[in-house]
Formats: sequence, C-alpha cells, structure tokens
Amino acid sequence: MKVKVGSFTTGTLNPGGTLSITGIGFKPIAILFMLADPGSSGSTDVDARGTSVRWGFGFSANLEDRGIGVHHTDPDPNKYECIIYNDRSVVHHYVPSGAERMYVQSYDSDGFTLKTTTSWSQSIVVAYMALAGDGVEADLHGNIGGIVGEHDSTPFSFDPDLLISFMNSIYQISGNLRGLNAIVGVADSLGDYVAGSFADNDAGNNSFGDNYIFSGEMWAARGTAGRDRLVNFITNGYRHEVLEALAGWGEVHVMGIKTGGVKTGDFLTQTSIGQFSVTGIGFKPVGLMLVSLSIPESTQDTVDVGDAKMVMGFTDGTAQRCTGYTADHGVNPPRSTCFYQKDGVYFNNGTVAAGFLGIAEFVSFDSDGFTLDMTDADPTASFVWYVALGPEGAAIPGRVQILR
Repeated sequence: MKVKVGSFTTGTLNPGGTLSITGIGFKPIAILFMLADPGSSGSTDVDARGTSVRWGFGFSANLEDRGIGVHHTDPDPNKYECIIYNDRSVVHHYVPSGAERMYVQSYDSDGFTLKTTTSWSQSIVVAYMALAGDGVEADLHGNIGGIVGEHDSTPFSFDPDLLISFMNSIYQISGNLRGLNAIVGVADSLGDYVAGSFADNDAGNNSFGDNYIFSGEMWAARGTAGRDRLVNFITNGYRHEVLEALAGWGEVHVMGIKTGGVKTGDFLTQTSIGQFSVTGIGFKPVGLMLVSLSIPESTQDTVDVGDAKMVMGFTDGTAQRCTGYTADHGVNPPRSTCFYQKDGVYFNNGTVAAGFLGIAEFVSFDSDGFTLDMTDADPTASFVWYVALGPEGAAIPGRVQILR
C-alpha cells in the first residue's frame, strides 16, 4: 500500500470554492481526515493548544464522504454539540452561525481537490492520510445496526480486510438534542476496537464526561447503550453481531478497505521517558493510525467517568500528525481544550490548566512493528489501539475468520 500523511491550511473560501492539495505522489483511492482548531494562526508548522473544542474526523472513498464533528465553546454550559454528515462533507469547522463544510471533489494524479458546500470563514489546519496501491479498493456505507444477533452487510463490490467507522449518539434533554459525542472504531480479521467520549453539563451547569475504549467491539454508543462487533469478513462485506441494540438515535458510518496487508493491535503508553517498541505485526508497516482516550482499557459495557478525551495520530514514517480534545469533568463553568501537533502521534491532553501530561513521538517502522519515544512520561499507562498498514504485497499475518 502507498500511504502519505500531511497537512494543509484551508485559507478562507466562498461557497463553492475549491482547494487543491498536491505533492502526495500518487492518485489517492481513499483519504482519512482529522482536524482541530485550537485558535492557531492556521499554519501547518505551528503546534497549537487552545481553549474550546473544535475537532473533526472523516473519510472519503469512491467520491463519497462522511464526517463527524464535535464542539464546545469554553466556558459556555449550553454549547456542547456534535454533528454527523453522510454526504458531501468530510471536513467541518464550527462558527457561531453553524458548521462550515468541505467535501472531496476529485482524486487527482498527485493529490486531491476539496470543494466547499458553505463559506469557509477562517484558515485552519487539516491533517490527512491518503491511501492507494495496486489492488487497493475502498468504499463507504452507513447506518448499520439492528436487533441483537448476527447480521450480514454486503455493501461493497470487493472483499474488504479492514473496516474504519465512526458514529455519534445524541441524547435528549427537554426535547433538545445535546452532547459532545464522538466514537471511532476499527476492525480487521484479527480483532476490533472502539474508542468514544462524551461530555455535557447537568442542570446546575456542572460539567460531566465519560469515556469507553475497548478491544472486542467495533462501535459502542454513548453510555454503551448499543454495541457491535465484527464476526468475520464475507464476500463483498462482513458479518457483524449486535451485542446490545442501539437505544435512541445514532448513526454509524463505515469505510471498507481492501488493503492487502493490515494489522490492528494495541499497546500501553509508558510511565517513564524513553523509547519502546511494539512488535508482532508480521511486516514492516508503511502507515500507522493511533487512537486513545488516555485512560486504561475500559471494562466491557462499562464507561469510565472523567474528563472526556480523544487522541488521534497519523504517520507514514516521515510525517507525523496528532489532534485531540479534552472536556473537563466536574467543573463549573465547563472548560475544554483541543490541540493540533506535528511532532508526535500521541499526546495526553490534560485539563485546561494542566496542559500536556504525556507525549509519544514516532521513531521508526521496524521489520515486525514500530518504535515510539516517550518524550514526556504518561502519568498512567494508557491504552492505545492502532491500525498498521503494510507495503504492497504484504501478507496479512495469522488471518482468522470466526464462523458461527
């Protein structure tokens, strides 16, 4: 597989304006996007951390787009929001009048072109991971779910070996949809992982948050009120098992990819400074996606109450990017912060006052895994799950299909 990680600044654009990104070196087949707007100058060379949450994640394949965004205006107790789009929107940015949006208009020979569906009023930084390669295919579909039990989903024209998903599940207070809520998941033939965080305030304007990160499920709604796992891949799709039916409203969107070489797995961050290696992947990766909530792994079907967090990192072995957010738990008025960093793949983002608590930088891809450097020790060993992408022609180690 070919992988390119980078970032760009949006500039300001009118409705229908376009933005071409070049220098990738190939025509993408699929693209992952993540953004955080911490109030920086809109430069890809500036590491930034600021108050309020403006964070988003999305993917594009086959000229279809899906995206999720979360937002909190610090310190407003009534401004916890999330949004999900199922078409023509892969990058979002919140402004007082609503969400500004972009989608992928074309995959080009050396990059891609974005087009706005609204005006874009502020220049911010967006990070991406572009994917391509011989035999690589990708497509999107959405709104999986159903009653408890196993279900077959066959939306693709190819046999996937990797699923990447996101969802939000919003609840109601007095008839109003509320909550900062983002859930990201992955699954391959060896396992599945989910990470989700939620934040809002109670009637007395005291903030509250919870997190859920677990190996063995590929999505879980807020409060684990709805959970799902991959059973196995099948022709043109996959079989999944609804462990707990979704209670209330929620949307799940999935990117299926035929990579030819992929491995999901997990590790713990280190509580001391220094390099450490993750092994057992079975090939030398060419791309890596990391997700964490900066907490230990959750107990199945049980949320961890505390600061709501999200950490996402990309690297292609040369560039590394990381974004995330924290919504403080148990404070009045509510406080929140988000960050964009170009010199690491993991940042434990503490409360507004605490700053960064732990940092891991990418060092190298190795013959059987990768090496990271804890340049700032984590106060607690945190659970991190990853997607390692192999070079073209890489074998998928130990392929297992669970048939029932």
